[in-house]
Amino acid sequence: MPKYAQSADGSAGARRAAAVLAVSLCAESATATMEEDGAKVDLKFSFRDAFDRSALMTSHCQVKSGASYRGSATTPETLTLGVDRATVEALRRGGSPSLIAWVPPRPSQRVYWHIVDQRDPLRTPVRIPRLHHVTPALRFHLTRAARHASYTTRAKRLDVAVHAPASAHARARAAYRSLQHDELEHPLFGTLAVTRYAWRHVTRRSKSATRRSSSLRIVPYLRHFLVAVPDRYDIGLPTVTADGSHTTEVRFIACWYRRALRVDDVPNTLLVRVREEIRYPNRWDRFPLGVRDVAYSARLASWWCKPQK
Repeated sequence: MPKYAQSADGSAGARRAAAVLAVSLCAESATATMEEDGAKVDLKFSFRDAFDRSALMTSHCQVKSGASYRGSATTPETLTLGVDRATVEALRRGGSPSLIAWVPPRPSQRVYWHIVDQRDPLRTPVRIPRLHHVTPALRFHLTRAARHASYTTRAKRLDVAVHAPASAHARARAAYRSLQHDELEHPLFGTLAVTRYAWRHVTRRSKSATRRSSSLRIVPYLRHFLVAVPDRYDIGLPTVTADGSHTTEVRFIACWYRRALRVDDVPNTLLVRVREEIRYPNRWDRFPLGVRDVAYSARLASWWCKPQK
């Protein structure tokens, strides 16, 4: 077995992170100035908005290298990084989405990422799922984080009308067919397709009649929220498959619209689940990678509501 250096080289780790991140984001990169370094910024990236190629985005990054940053609470599923609270707080105060990148010791070839969400509570230590290593999917995650952090207006709450079950089902079917023909632009997903995929999931027989009826009642109001920024979203772990010369990552992302609906005089939180698919070349880090080499699609997967206390 080859012998590798036992101590981490911070400069080498920063160069490695800069190279991998710049390629994955199709970005221009720059090393931070001394003043920026005091604000916990090592690298800066400029790249195209994932859902609007005419727009340009920037992101700051703090790089950690070597085994010394790997915390004792690390598990086979999750990495724990010993990043201090001051670093996370400084990155949170920036005006753009920030990254913490960890370059593990050799022989690992991966670089792991964590997005510092300005709307989430500050938590340390930083925990990173092992599947969150840098790939071309990261540009979509950073774009989503930036759009979510910048929203200022919540979607208005709507009152759900009362209809007989048979009438509600007919109204839901007609409203859903209308959605299938609409061009929906969701702020966090770009073009959002509405297909029979979600309808089959929501109306399948394995669901209770009460839950099916509850979901169908709110279909006529879905469009209002499918073009609005949610109060919160959660990215599921990807299912990764290799097919010939390409790799595909499939994720389910849940969005919460708090107290979005009033159902029978009770405030309800609307939950919308989206299936996201990102496809890119297998050896994306070995060859020139352009924005057009990465394919993206998002479609509605399901929806439901929960009474809010």
